[in-house]
Amino acid sequence: MEEVSALITRKLAAAIRAGDPHLIASKSEAIAALFPYAIWREQAGERDVFDTFLHLASELGRFGSAWHRIEPLVVTMLDEGSHVSLKEAIVLGAPRFDWKKFGNGECLIQMWAAAVLEIPYADNIGQSVVDVLLQIAYLGHLRPHIPVDMWLWLDKRPPLPPVCFGRRLGTTKGVVRTVRELGDVEILKKCIL
Repeated sequence: MEEVSALITRKLAAAIRAGDPHLIASKSEAIAALFPYAIWREQAGERDVFDTFLHLASELGRFGSAWHRIEPLVVTMLDEGSHVSLKEAIVLGAPRFDWKKFGNGECLIQMWAAAVLEIPYADNIGQSVVDVLLQIAYLGHLRPHIPVDMWLWLDKRPPLPPVCFGRRLGTTKGVVRTVRELGDVEILKKCIL
């Protein structure tokens, strides 16, 4: 399967260099097909295929063709009947998702939040959750769908990686205003700074 992953990566890179949106879109089915395998490898403690998958999906996501294909798989893996290790893999990968391109983001946020509550706390989980929380909060149409108790994750003060979307988007006016309305903007400062 590594050979297939490498082949898809090379073909996608060539399509992106060529700038052909039709050629790029044709690769999205292959990328989506890699998703269950990438999750399986992630569960086995091997992040290489999962990281490659997320990178490829992000590249395809710029053209709007990947996220709608993996959304049903994400929903299945976040379903309440799924094993906690599947949910943990999704939670850890969620900072790389393009939340604005999911068709049913409101429902997905609720499922993500429920999954987060089932996973034992660890620093990498805390970082992932806060990163995603700030990314979703940046998206004004999705912000109201964040469960109030998810904001409590800011109290855990997990330091965000120096380069991440949550750090950049969490300092925008809408997000800061939302956190201020919660009553403690100092919490946001401690996570981002």
